Parts: sequence; structure tokens; C-alpha cells
Amino acid sequence: MRRIRIDCEPATVELTHLYGYRNADWRITQAPGVPEETAAAWRDFGTDEASPHQAQLRVLVDDIRNGSRHSTSGAGARRTMEFITALYKSAFTGATVRAGDIGPGDPYHTRLYGGAPGWVPAATREEEDHA
Repeated sequence: MRRIRIDCEPATVELTHLYGYRNADWRITQAPGVPEETAAAWRDFGTDEASPHQAQLRVLVDDIRNGSRHSTSGAGARRTMEFITALYKSAFTGATVRAGDIGPGDPYHTRLYGGAPGWVPAATREEEDHA
């Protein structure tokens, strides 16, 4: 069984599944004060598919065939990486991390683990030992 849980200010988003997942496997719980209409809009995932990977791949292939820039290139990819890095920093530090908080000079700007002791990947340790 796999479980993903993301706690954000406006809601908690959870996915529980074994293999592949459908829209019904997602649960969104809005925070106090968030209007039900807003949460209901978040719960509208569109057409149900066994897993979004096939749909994502279909869009990517269509973009390549049409010569269109895919949403995960350039600025889209940067937003995704900034979000992932903020998740890591928040998990390691227990602090709220907002868009734009991580920049040059922040240890999480260059390493997802922020240089936390005991979290250095083996390949990085070897590189640092030989530097």
C-alpha cells in the first residue's frame, strides 16, 4: 500500500493506493475557514483514469508532435523543483516554507537535504572526500 500526504495551509491532500490509482483514491480535507466550494473545485479531477501517468505521457507526446513547448519545461519545471525543494526544507526544519523563500545562500538551494548531517548521499560523500 502506498500513501502520499501533503499538508498545506488551505488543505491536506492524501492519496492511498496499491497499484495505479483513480480519482476516488484521493482525499482532500480543507482547513478551517476554507470555503466548501473551493475544496469541491479541488476535488474535481476531471476524467477518471487508472493512473495519470498515461494521460501525462499522452500530452507530452502530443506536444512533441505539434512542436509545442510542454508545461514541464522551462518555468514549469522550475516551479516544480521549487515546490519539491520547499517540501524537503519544511520536512527537515519543521518550518513553513513559502514560494521564493529558498534562494542563493540557503543550504537547500543547492542540496535537497540542505546539508543535514547523516543525509549526505554516498556519491556526494565520495566526491567531497576527494575534493
